[in-house]
Amino acid sequence: MDVAIPDCRQRYEARDCRIYALGVGYGIDPSDPHQLDYVGPAARRVAPGLATAIGAPGFWLRNLDCGIDWRRVVHGEMALEILEPLPMSGDVTGRTRVTGIVDKGPGRAALVLAERELRDSATGALHAVIRDTFFLIGAGGFDGGGAGPARLPSVPDRAPDTCVALGTHMQLAFLHRLSGDRNEVHTDLAVARSVGYDRPILHGVATYGLACHALVRGLCDHDPERMRGLSCRFAAPVYPGQRIAVDIWRGADGQGAFQARIDGTGQVVLSHGTFQYAP
Repeated sequence: MDVAIPDCRQRYEARDCRIYALGVGYGIDPSDPHQLDYVGPAARRVAPGLATAIGAPGFWLRNLDCGIDWRRVVHGEMALEILEPLPMSGDVTGRTRVTGIVDKGPGRAALVLAERELRDSATGALHAVIRDTFFLIGAGGFDGGGAGPARLPSVPDRAPDTCVALGTHMQLAFLHRLSGDRNEVHTDLAVARSVGYDRPILHGVATYGLACHALVRGLCDHDPERMRGLSCRFAAPVYPGQRIAVDIWRGADGQGAFQARIDGTGQVVLSHGTFQYAP
């Protein structure tokens, strides 16, 4: 698959930082001063997950003229590596490239691996690297492709060291859509039902942002600049209004593991999670 994905340059302001933060659960409790640091009138902090939303090319797999059915594309895994925290406003350029294609065999999926570098448009300073794995259901069997992504580790076989629960609300997908992901499966009932869901589901990257929110709260004493990165597998959808519990296992040297599940049912929605932070 020879894919040319246009660079995406974006100027963002403090308003965009607030909108993103609202879309990953900040502000649900307006009495919490730590949440107001991201969304209040005097907001001074940037949610680390913003790097996944800006300078992004959108749902580029939908626009390829190679027979891909976009409704059978599933976001499988995501990893964020933070090199330099984003300021409250700036001008960034995202450069996305396909780094690999994997054939899982006839009747099975094909995998598309992509990487996006997010840089300051003026200086070229690297803010973050975002790596994605997409599953193209039923597209295997073309007798090609290379090795898949490195296998993600399972979480430890013991009770988590801590758990952070975050509520969501019914409008969350509409808020997150304002940060750029306009896939109708998250906002249109007919589209959601056409691909097998009872109703629109929350964006996977919003669930990812909720997990990042929980890790900053549970590990970093509410300081987002201590977060260095996180990776995970998207295991199941989340419906707006469900409450998410993020189980956290601390490791050595600022590393650890996490998973996110639906509070009450135990359904794991983010699995094989790892994170890095400044202790």
